[in-house]
Amino acid sequence: MMDSEIRARLEEQDIKNRMEISKKMAEGQMEIEKAVLKEKLLNAEKLDYEQNKNQMQEYKKEVTKMNYLEIGFGTQGEVELHTKNALVKVPECNITNFLFKGIEELICSDGRSGFYKLFLLVNSRNEEVYLDRRKIGKAEYLLEKITGVGGRIHANKKTVRDDILLNFVAKLVEICEEEKIIPANIGWIKIPEKNYKFIQKGELLWKDIVENAK
Repeated sequence: MMDSEIRARLEEQDIKNRMEISKKMAEGQMEIEKAVLKEKLLNAEKLDYEQNKNQMQEYKKEVTKMNYLEIGFGTQGEVELHTKNALVKVPECNITNFLFKGIEELICSDGRSGFYKLFLLVNSRNEEVYLDRRKIGKAEYLLEKITGVGGRIHANKKTVRDDILLNFVAKLVEICEEEKIIPANIGWIKIPEKNYKFIQKGELLWKDIVENAK
């Protein structure tokens, strides 16, 4: 075989090799571009997911803000919770093991005030709870007073229970219309309409109210 033929074949093979290399490089570049595109798409999906997730969380926060609790009473004195929401209708439910039977504002015969007497029916027992108006803004105080007579609030979270208690007592103060005069001491006391009443030893005095409301 002549040298010219050998050179021609070598050049032809070299061209083929270069073409093959170019093809491989082109295919490799395409694979790289595909991988980059795929990564971009995945990142975009992740970003959309995170954005949607954040938007949903913000939506839930807004819905929560729009919720508010309202306490109501059934025909038998059932304590009912009404959750108000502009977007979602939440059914009312009973939230205590006691029935509400009434409330009085207590007034001392010498003019002092600041206490309430709450009437409850707990497990078929009539119970009385004395409340200090200066403390009724504290959920812990209300819980202690109610549980002290066997009352229970049905709530799975402390924050919900506290909200119920505070809304409950706010409702009580709102609807309270009855007043009762409590004598400051034994002996003759003046009561409304220019009348007088003799208070005997052993009757409930104002100091007893103060003590019971602690």
